Amino acid sequence: SSSTSSSTIKTASSNIQQGNVSYYDIWAEDTASGSQASDGAAHRTIPFYTSVDVCNENDNYNNTYVRILDRGPYVSGRILDMSEESFSNIANTDDGTFYGALYW
Repeated sequence: SSSTSSSTIKTASSNIQQGNVSYYDIWAEDTASGSQASDGAAHRTIPFYTSVDVCNENDNYNNTYVRILDRGPYVSGRILDMSEESFSNIANTDDGTFYGALYW
């Protein structure tokens, strides 16, 4: 007599990736999607315009949302390049990178 739909928990994120996150100047040149934005980011495979929750695991799990607008990063060992604006919301740009998690 219990409803399965009300007791079923569906997480908003079905994909998780962890690794080093860096930033870049998204305004420096055209992006692979043709769009540029202060909340933009580059990932190798996540579809363009996907909203991704980026969590800084080094700094009290601060998080922000970015949209995938470009392809990259092309530096080995990095999983995401965020716009400098988005990166600075959750990490110090002087650090250059942080260990984080992506949820989408």
